[in-house]
Amino acid sequence: MVRIAHISDSHIGCSMFQLIERKEDVRECFRQAVKKAMKYSPDIIIHTGDLFHSPYPDNEDTICVSKTLKELKSTKFFVVPGNHDIPFNYRIAASPIKILESSGLLQSTGDNDYAVIEETIDGKSIEIHLIAWTSPSRFHSHIKKILPKRSHAILFAHAMQCNDIDELPSCFDYMGFGHHHDFSLDKENGIGIPGSTCLVDWKKEKRNKKLIVIDIDNESVEYQTEMLNDVREFKLIRNVDISGLGPEEANNKIKMRIEQLSVKRGKPIIIIEVSGIVNHETESSIDRANLLQYGDRRLDPLFFHIETNWICVGTRSVKLSKPLDVQTSVREYLEQTNHDQQDLLLRELASILEGN
Repeated sequence: MVRIAHISDSHIGCSMFQLIERKEDVRECFRQAVKKAMKYSPDIIIHTGDLFHSPYPDNEDTICVSKTLKELKSTKFFVVPGNHDIPFNYRIAASPIKILESSGLLQSTGDNDYAVIEETIDGKSIEIHLIAWTSPSRFHSHIKKILPKRSHAILFAHAMQCNDIDELPSCFDYMGFGHHHDFSLDKENGIGIPGSTCLVDWKKEKRNKKLIVIDIDNESVEYQTEMLNDVREFKLIRNVDISGLGPEEANNKIKMRIEQLSVKRGKPIIIIEVSGIVNHETESSIDRANLLQYGDRRLDPLFFHIETNWICVGTRSVKLSKPLDVQTSVREYLEQTNHDQQDLLLRELASILEGN
């Protein structure tokens, strides 16, 4: 039997809200993902890209990966370079993946966007096909030409760059992908996406990320999964609806939602998304500063953020400092209403007043 552990999208080096603590969180998430993978005693660990958040990582990030991979000993580690791993100008900068590969710590696609590697595990030959981040046309070109020579073959690519799974070849025991940060596993078609090892983009991602363990033998393919929880506690409170509420009611509703929160682990990141349809009086009277201070005192978070996602409708008051001065009044009106063509309209007005 061949056992493969599949993880992806660690984005080592990213720091949500520019928090320095978050950079260490992300490193620890990667270490924990590898540690969980090793509990299953895999023959191979495969990472499907965006190991780093930038193709020019900090020394601390490279050291983190190097130390983690050195601890694997006999377990081989493969990486499919993702779009975040590839330098913007490959002629003058080497990919961090390539540098780690030259040190013997992992195997990848090298200088190419496609590679096939043959391994013998437990007496069985298995082909490992790797496709790095590339254009959709190159991706399609590769998958159309692939024809495995061995009875066991697996395919890993950073992104599944096709609209329909029917476009993928059917000759593989398992196909693993990254790029999308949420977990999915189609056992019938043998397609898996673990999701990221940490929370990277709170606006887009669910907190559904898993290690996928694949067991391949002569007769079947079996799967095991395990949750990959972020090392930092996140409180993501979505859609606190303040539609139709006045200023005091809106502030009280947000405050009550803060009061309902409880912290399980120290220094969480707390994000409250406030939505709905409000008027300008309510919008201008929501006391974000005091609400944030109240949340800080009550919950002692690492970071507390109120995301303003409401829609403001209706009339709003405009204050004019010189009502009889046309040019000043138009400028103040445009500024206070956030008009998107202020410069153009002011130039047109100046031209009219000058008689041109």
